[in-house]
Amino acid sequence: MIKRLADENFPSASIDVLTLSGFDTRSVLKQNPGISDKEIVVLANQENRLILTFDRDFGQLIFKEGVLLKMAYFISGYKNLKPLLQLIL
Repeated sequence: MIKRLADENFPSASIDVLTLSGFDTRSVLKQNPGISDKEIVVLANQENRLILTFDRDFGQLIFKEGVLLKMAYFISGYKNLKPLLQLIL
């Protein structure tokens, strides 16, 4: 099963839904507030977690700075989170 790491900008309610549904989901906001995007990547890679984020800065880390990222799901343009949850479950 894929473990998830929700970035600080990922909705708390969505994290709660994932957790209550039995998905192993860590929240950066709750457990590691204020860490940098690079630190998020390191944490996700160490724990083999999929990063859930609305932050496009991760693309810069990957493509411009060459930071190795095992898994990420970049989300943009979602106003209704129900279809989003169907994609990541």
